[in-house]
Order: sequence, then C-alpha cells, then structure tokens
Amino acid sequence: MANLQQLSNDFDNEPYMSQQQLSYFKNKLLHWRNELSSNLERAVQQTSSGAENAADWVDTASQQTQAELSRVNCEHSLHIMQEIDDALKRIKLGTYGFCIETGEEIGIRRLVAMPIAKYTIEAQEAQEANRRKFR
Repeated sequence: MANLQQLSNDFDNEPYMSQQQLSYFKNKLLHWRNELSSNLERAVQQTSSGAENAADWVDTASQQTQAELSRVNCEHSLHIMQEIDDALKRIKLGTYGFCIETGEEIGIRRLVAMPIAKYTIEAQEAQEANRRKFR
C-alpha cells in the first residue's frame, strides 16, 4: 500500500496519463506479459515432459487432472496476455487510462491495481449487473 501511496504522490503534480505515467504502465504491462510468457513456456515444457505412462488408474487420473488444470491455467494466461496487448495498443493510441464505454478517467489507483482495466468502476459494475440480470 505504501508503494501505491508513493506512486499517487509522485503522479499528483502531473496531468492525467502524462508521459511518466504512460511509461510506468507500459513497463508494468510488458513486465507482466514477459512473466506470463515465461510461465506459459515452463508449463508447456512440463506438460510435454510429464507424458509418462501411469502405473495405475489413480496415477492416470491424477495426471489427467493435472493436465486439465495446466490447460485451464494456460488458457487464462493467454487471455491475460491478449488483454495486456490490448492495453499496450491503447497506450500507443493515446486512449489508455480512459473508460472505453464512457470516456471518463479510470484512475491511477485502479490502473495500478489492474493495469488492463478498460472501464471505470461504475461502468464495470453496470456491465456485471447486466450480465447477472440476463443469466
């Protein structure tokens, strides 16, 4: 939390989405993407090297469960990587930090917590409420 407070203080005297802020978020996104990519590569290597024959049905079930969990984690990582790529495109276009629905500022604190955020909290809550309504 001290890091967030310090960051907020550092950015207080700057206009919203200044070059320093954009640089900070771009670096944060690239670091996150590289981390996910490395984890994904390790998971693929472990999955391909772990394709041994199981001794019995319990081992087989355990390996299948582990493979399914790995697949789900890989899909999630790929989804987040796509969201990061989209955020990097918004930085390039000059629209990063602004809600894609309302055009309002998303806010530094929200972006520090979730740098791939595309919506203000209010717009996100409205979308989630609509999804729940139509389920």
